[in-house]
Amino acid sequence: LSATGQNVVERELEDQCRQASELFALTPRESEILALLAQGRSIAVIQEKLVVSKNTVKTHVKNIYLQLDVHSQQELIDAVRSL
Repeated sequence: LSATGQNVVERELEDQCRQASELFALTPRESEILALLAQGRSIAVIQEKLVVSKNTVKTHVKNIYLQLDVHSQQELIDAVRSL
């Protein structure tokens, strides 16, 4: 992808994450984590980026998965992309 094409894809993903956050009434922190998960980021990367404990991230991820009715990060990505 060109830089322009990549920016379009990134903006589209941001919009889809925003829609998912509103649709599933996620908290602001859950919305942040959803966006990072949808980008394919690991729990360790999210922990470092947001400066929170691994257990805090895992708790948020569990809650997000429950609210979106998914069981893996790939299912989450697919669900967000389908919006």
